[in-house]
Amino acid sequence: MIDTRLKAVSKYVVGERLLDVGSDHAYLPIYLIEQNKIKYAVAGEVVKGPFENSKSNVKGYKFDDKIDVRLGSGLSVIQKDEQFDTITICGMGGPLIASIIKEGISYLNNTPRFVVSSNVYGESVRREMANLNYKIISEEINFYNNKFYELIVFEYGEDDLSDLEFKFGPINLKDRTNLFLLKLQKDKEHLQHIKSQIEQSSKKTDKLEEITNDINLINQVINHEY
Repeated sequence: MIDTRLKAVSKYVVGERLLDVGSDHAYLPIYLIEQNKIKYAVAGEVVKGPFENSKSNVKGYKFDDKIDVRLGSGLSVIQKDEQFDTITICGMGGPLIASIIKEGISYLNNTPRFVVSSNVYGESVRREMANLNYKIISEEINFYNNKFYELIVFEYGEDDLSDLEFKFGPINLKDRTNLFLLKLQKDKEHLQHIKSQIEQSSKKTDKLEEITNDINLINQVINHEY
């Protein structure tokens, strides 16, 4: 039932109480309850269809007393005085994850661990979490369904990251896993394709300089020149 991407996320869930934002059929909470890794979860959905799907799935597993499926935007599903040990936000772009956390931070009643899995622009989340006094304690790259995902684990505490670390991830830069380097190569090929399209068009934009800089940064990391 659970895919390799969510299984990777599940390794980093701590404590007894989980909030899973954008729960996708409540797959992750159901798996963690089955594995006795958590005792209680809230599965949050902002759209009625996925909300009904998650409710139906939880009911099918007879976990109604352990998983509360709620309809609401992001962290707004947190009730007064309610606390969680881990909050997971998976399968979205980095800017959306960052905005969900920024807009919802006032709903928190404690400082839980955050485990996020973004399919694009992980830098946005790293920068937002640093602004909120959260530090990175773990990172890995996952590959699922022909997409790369940046899995990042945050805990409360100060971080002092360079621009390169914000962009690529401090632990990714240190570990240099095969998947991380493969992702960089794919990102580079994608940027080179966009660059050639811009160069062939009559409209030269500021975007060209930005893309060239990004390609140079990726080369720097691939060649371990940092």
